[in-house]
Amino acid sequence: MAVAQEPRAVNGRSGPPTLDLAAIQAMADGREKLTEILRFTRNPNNIDAQSESLLVQAIEFATVADEPDLLSGLLVNHALMFAYKRDNSEAARLLDRARDISSNLPVEQQLAALNGIAIGYRRINDLEKAIDAHERHNALTKGRTDRQMVMHRITNLQNEVNVYHMQRRYDLVRHKSEEVKQLLTWIDDPRIIFNVTFNLAGMLINIDDVEEAATLLNELMPAIERNTDGRAPRFYELVAEHALRTSDVPRAIEFYRKVYQTPSAVPQQRLRSAVQLARSYIALNNADSVERYVLVSKELRKNPVAQYGEADLWLLDAQYAAFRSDRSTAVALYQKAASIPLGPQGLYPIPAFEAQVALAALYNRYGIIDSANYYLEVSGQHINDVNIPRFLKMHYYATADAVRKAEGGVAIVDKDSLIAVLNHQLNLKDSLFDQTNTRAYAEMASKYNLLEKEQELRLARQAQEIQSLQLERQEQRLWIFVLVGSVLILSFVFAALLFTRRRKQARERHQNELQRLAQQHRIDTARALQEAEGDERRRIASKLHDEVGAQLSIARLNIDQLDADISTEGGVPSGRLKVAQRLLGEMSETVRSISHSLMPVALEKYGLKPAIMDLLSAVNASGKITVEELIEGLDDTDAWSNEFRFGIYRILHEIINNIIKHSQATHVLVQLVELDQSITLYVEDNGKGLDDDERTHSGAGLRLLRKNIEYFNGAVEINGRQNQGTFVLIELPLQSAFST
Repeated sequence: MAVAQEPRAVNGRSGPPTLDLAAIQAMADGREKLTEILRFTRNPNNIDAQSESLLVQAIEFATVADEPDLLSGLLVNHALMFAYKRDNSEAARLLDRARDISSNLPVEQQLAALNGIAIGYRRINDLEKAIDAHERHNALTKGRTDRQMVMHRITNLQNEVNVYHMQRRYDLVRHKSEEVKQLLTWIDDPRIIFNVTFNLAGMLINIDDVEEAATLLNELMPAIERNTDGRAPRFYELVAEHALRTSDVPRAIEFYRKVYQTPSAVPQQRLRSAVQLARSYIALNNADSVERYVLVSKELRKNPVAQYGEADLWLLDAQYAAFRSDRSTAVALYQKAASIPLGPQGLYPIPAFEAQVALAALYNRYGIIDSANYYLEVSGQHINDVNIPRFLKMHYYATADAVRKAEGGVAIVDKDSLIAVLNHQLNLKDSLFDQTNTRAYAEMASKYNLLEKEQELRLARQAQEIQSLQLERQEQRLWIFVLVGSVLILSFVFAALLFTRRRKQARERHQNELQRLAQQHRIDTARALQEAEGDERRRIASKLHDEVGAQLSIARLNIDQLDADISTEGGVPSGRLKVAQRLLGEMSETVRSISHSLMPVALEKYGLKPAIMDLLSAVNASGKITVEELIEGLDDTDAWSNEFRFGIYRILHEIINNIIKHSQATHVLVQLVELDQSITLYVEDNGKGLDDDERTHSGAGLRLLRKNIEYFNGAVEINGRQNQGTFVLIELPLQSAFST
């Protein structure tokens, strides 16, 4: 579920331009200086020993001067500094103090303080105190119906639901999710409603609340067709997973095939869908399809980007071996999956439970009842765990019933209850997905294509821009020390050095001016090329949509009419005519996709901040990486140049892509802050970090990132240790946003 963060503010308003460290140190002690220190240390780019020393002094002064609102924010900033350094105990002490102080602040100041405090507690994994901060935040917004307070409450509840899910408190997940749904009725922004509903559906499926999840999926159906940010594959996955949990294997196959066939699906999604298709066809005893998708899954496993849980792959290989009656291989693979230890949150692994039940069924089939009973006993210890899906529990009961029958005993399952559950699942399936919805799903898959090819073209174009914008800088310094023995010789040497130095300075100034003019010429040329490229993109998109698209539609209409005429006259349409109809349809969809993907639609239509939120929400929706974002500002970027807005989006997109492809991370923190003179971007992940070779920062992706930042006269710092995550700090001057 996406984590939407509230912006932090100083006294609820923006202040004067942020001063540098030297200017702040020179100020007289007082509230104004405290405010500047708070704003300065809020920027992750300013974390160093000197700024921390200044922050400590400010905390001491604010304590004596009785400035609780500023003191609370200063304490949170200092705690986050310790969290960055992984000193959790000191961070916790500062957060506790800030929490105590915040209780006496006005409402608006409390909301900002509690948001920062909750983020701090989550950073140090103190989930109970994070929940306490969320609940205090909820108490301040309870009963408020103005839009700002409703948005504050929705944001806070979504963050709180994530914490409850980590704690396996699923009753509270349902309760808080229901409250979020109720609050959405006060919001009239369809994009916000879509994003929140999409995330709620995924969360409810994760906790096996299939009925409510199905309702939300139906609500999303009209909007998913209009969505252009790559959500379709994840939506199909949610529908397929829901179908499996309601025992509808044919419908699960239908939508996993849609995931596999959608061009915008990432390698992980294609591998997951291939694995689930193979397992589903095993359940239907369709040998040809089983062989096909087992081979596909093995081919996809070779892609290092397409990562999937080892236990799930063991399960597939074990089921495939059992399907081929290879008993020894099946037992060995099932036993590997059955021995998986507890997860990081103490959850009993679902693949282990499924493998144990499968072993019980397999041993029962071969008449080894003692072994069957052993695995029934092991898996039965977790039959009431809340994270085990209902359909797996039903499989356990059915297997146990078969084993008891084989022993000649009485079944342990209440058949009436089991039949009632099965009927409930089937009735649920029939009532929620009718034939109209099925046709709507089928039409949506063709709306999303060419994404991977567009990404390759974009990377090639960026590489060309890097090559054209490369600059060479050289600096030379010369220090000459002359020891002389007499005043006359010293005077002569001094005069000679002075004359030489002035001539050298004149040459250097001349050389620097030539370099500056050359650099400016390259920048002007690149900017003109980019503007021309943008105009050409729009012109091509318009031509494709208005002229080529229209012509293809007319051609297809005429061929369809020809088909109808032939059928009316009793003739049989030729195979070539059918092929022409299909090709024209595919060409029409391809032209439409190209025309919409030449420029980022969300950025063009809705602005920079919604485009970034959609990008991060899409990553969250994948279910593999949790993105925690903190975005301050970016509410009014109309005055910025299109080049600068697209540059920020492209830089963040490149960082996220690198994390997805290379880091193996499960959690990412994104902080994007609009200051008075600059934009600061901080991204941190908990992935594998950088090894010795990667620390040289010589990869093509990193060189591309640095050149994009250099183009806007920005600065970047990239650091990370092996197996300890990576962080990226970027600062872009706002003056680049208004350059022409």
